[in-house]
Amino acid sequence: MFRNKSAEKEERRKSQRVISRELKVNNWQTSKTKMKELNYMFVQAKWITNDMIANENIMEYKYNEHKTVKHFDKDKNELFTEITLGAAIHQELCQKVQQDIKNLSKKKNKSKVGKLKFKSEVNCIPLRTGSFRLVNSRNIRIPGFKKITVRGIDNIPENAEFATAKLMKKASGIYIVITCYVEKEKKNISKEIGVDFGVKNTITTSEGKIYNCQVGESERLKRLSKKFNHSQKGSSSRNKLYKLLQKEYEHITNIRNDKGNKIYHELSRDTFVYYQDDNFNGWKSFNMGRKVQYGVLGRVKHHLSNSEYALDVKRFCATTKVCSNCGTVKPEKLGLDVRTFECDECGAKLDRDVNAAINIKLLGQHKRPESGIDFEKRDNPLASDSSDAKIA
Repeated sequence: MFRNKSAEKEERRKSQRVISRELKVNNWQTSKTKMKELNYMFVQAKWITNDMIANENIMEYKYNEHKTVKHFDKDKNELFTEITLGAAIHQELCQKVQQDIKNLSKKKNKSKVGKLKFKSEVNCIPLRTGSFRLVNSRNIRIPGFKKITVRGIDNIPENAEFATAKLMKKASGIYIVITCYVEKEKKNISKEIGVDFGVKNTITTSEGKIYNCQVGESERLKRLSKKFNHSQKGSSSRNKLYKLLQKEYEHITNIRNDKGNKIYHELSRDTFVYYQDDNFNGWKSFNMGRKVQYGVLGRVKHHLSNSEYALDVKRFCATTKVCSNCGTVKPEKLGLDVRTFECDECGAKLDRDVNAAINIKLLGQHKRPESGIDFEKRDNPLASDSSDAKIA
């Protein structure tokens, strides 16, 4: 019976997609006592995590044998406190730390990994599947709390199937992040476009549309950083400035996420998108780190990579120095200061990013037979890989 349910679940997941929704705890309609209890949960989560790290054998750590944990106060005095978290949350927290250790051990073969360090704060508490449920359009029930007033329940689709959830603490407040499954939406594809990622023009399409989306540091962030650097360590004013800095960083991150989401939805509206799998981290070695950091390229690429209506072409396929009209390859490498592509054979003249986007579209259509395009192989890097990587 269990195998039948598991098979049915796997079959159902094929026609579903994953979404996550953040529900913010309403501070104005939640009592001070309840907010203190919620904040105290994160404090206990930190104690449990540090107690596990201090244990000689983390993988054999059992939550029911460690109801009392050792921690230290601000004067480094040793204290022992009994954990009041529910058994389900306590167990899930221990399993999360153990899973993190397993994931960390897998990276040792690929990269250098340092030793474990004690946590100054823990801002994420996992909730077991089935331990939470929506009470009504304004309240949710989680272990230890019969009713918590939140904002954002209206954003959850009615037919959503809940999977997991976690309690998160941010600078702006406490959130309950719910991961759920919904039915995939079928699109009526009416056109296909190629997308070129760059630094001068962040995103350029094969139709000539340009998206310049740079979200830099705000003036408020610069002022707060200056005050924070000149404040006295350990003072109450420094702690207040630190919290204000966290809020400002979160605000800027939200703006970048919003811009990335809007650009992705505009690009993919009734459209099949072809894009190149560029290595944005590699661009930082060309003194472009700040532009990459302030941009939203990674967010847009992440959305495209998770979409079934988008296809990536290989990273090292030359698309900048190939004419999209006749297929002629320029022998010399185009510098970043050259913004216009001119073909010596057919006389085509167009923006270098638009030319690259058209080539990416042609490459993707050749790779995807469903496009219905009879792409004729030409004697140029569009039909094979090239070692010249395009960075702008």
